[in-house]
Amino acid sequence: MLNSLKTWLRWSDSSNSSVTLIDSQQEAGPEVESLVTEITRLHKNLSSRTDLKPCTEVNTLFGELIELCTQTLSEYVTSQVCKSFYPK
Repeated sequence: MLNSLKTWLRWSDSSNSSVTLIDSQQEAGPEVESLVTEITRLHKNLSSRTDLKPCTEVNTLFGELIELCTQTLSEYVTSQVCKSFYPK
């Protein structure tokens, strides 16, 4: 299964036929950090409001949250984001 692969193959430039293995977990670090930061920011902004009645700011925040939640992410990134909020 494609999702269970732990490495990606990245072809080097066309002058060199070698293949470099890239650890997808190392590359996912900045993506995980960015997602956690954005989710935390949205939570802070939404939870600090006295109400969630539709208005420009509330609609924008929920729109950003929906964009984050509907991204296609790897299983690894998803699990790391969840672990950031709910460590075992």
